[in-house]
Amino acid sequence: MNKNLWALLLLVAAMSSASFSQVIVSNSLVTYTYEQSAGNVFVPSAPLTSATGPDSTLSFFPGGFSAVNSGSAWNIDTLNSVLTVTMDANPGYWFTNNALRLSAQVNYSLVAPTATSTAGVSVSAPFTLYITEVDGSPFGSPGLQLTNALGFTPSFVETTGPASFPTGSLSGNVTLTLNTIKTHFGLGSSNRITGMRLQFSPVVSAWSERGSASASLVNVDVGNQVVPEPSTYALLVLAASGLGVYALRRRGRQ
Repeated sequence: MNKNLWALLLLVAAMSSASFSQVIVSNSLVTYTYEQSAGNVFVPSAPLTSATGPDSTLSFFPGGFSAVNSGSAWNIDTLNSVLTVTMDANPGYWFTNNALRLSAQVNYSLVAPTATSTAGVSVSAPFTLYITEVDGSPFGSPGLQLTNALGFTPSFVETTGPASFPTGSLSGNVTLTLNTIKTHFGLGSSNRITGMRLQFSPVVSAWSERGSASASLVNVDVGNQVVPEPSTYALLVLAASGLGVYALRRRGRQ
């Protein structure tokens, strides 16, 4: 086998190892599709979905997404990744009210044993939202996007000398209402958003000098609210009425 063929095989193998697959999970309200990239420790293979009332949530609990740093010289360790989630309202439903809710939590540990020690962690979580479907049809302007970020307060913690807060959590969240999204994408009040795509890019950093620091992303929740179309409500009312009539007739026979 010549060198050129070997080079081609190695290139194909490299491309295959960097490929990704799409994983689909669904509940009664929304079908979620997310990308599982090779070697991406941020995305687990089996996230949890829930649906209660109008609320639908997809929860990720990433393993191995941790930035760790220690040593005598000042240094920083930064970890970043991208999670892409497509949200399709199931037939008969569309997004409403709090159309997108995004939250995350980072746990940290800081050690600064001497007066000249420092340790700290920081987190940022920008995201981009796209509209993929309106009124059950592909959205005509897929290039439009809405950029925002989770609001972590504070966005970083740092200690010098013996740590007064060696462990703790940083939580961030943001909610985009239906009106906010429609206004940004130029949609009318009567339009129904039935598909969205989220690209979430968390960044976690840990730094230290003569100390140690670690920060781990422990959970990410992607939530939304949907409402059924009037025909769905009508079917529910009709079913309830039918049960009521049946109960009355049965009672009258007794």
